[in-house]
Amino acid sequence: MRTISARPATLFLILLVAAMLCAGCASSEDSATASSSRESDGTRTVSLGSDQPVHGEAHGNAFALDRAEMQNGILTLHGDDGMAFFVFLFLEDGQTVEGRSYRVEQADFGDPHIHMHYREQGSLEIDTFMDKYALELELGHPEGDKLPGRISLRLPDDAGSAIEGSFVASYTR
Repeated sequence: MRTISARPATLFLILLVAAMLCAGCASSEDSATASSSRESDGTRTVSLGSDQPVHGEAHGNAFALDRAEMQNGILTLHGDDGMAFFVFLFLEDGQTVEGRSYRVEQADFGDPHIHMHYREQGSLEIDTFMDKYALELELGHPEGDKLPGRISLRLPDDAGSAIEGSFVASYTR
């Protein structure tokens, strides 16, 4: 886990580079299901039982979903005060997110990557997780420019950050 202090301009550049890296990720009408599951000591269990809007905690701060976006294989769940969770899905050429589901019990480097943005003592902080988290993500089929989904995410940080619930993301194909 790595923490980065960032000013708004630096944060914008980080997000811009991440979006550019995934620019060609989603382009066709493929609706295959992706699953990833690892079993080892210390795995966490997650459940998609909540139909409430996404809620939880980001590094000890209450998180409530303000808006959701899905673009170029990146799911962004925005809260208030700059808090957000980014889920980088790393789709192959020709794949879309439509109808896909992910189950990751003990992530490793090849699974989706997670960025968590939160405030600590007034500064925006970013934690990046490429392994050791637990994720269940179900993405539905779009209705117009809206993509429904549900998520349960548990991060391995010291604060026990976790979110769960449903969302409807603005969707750009």
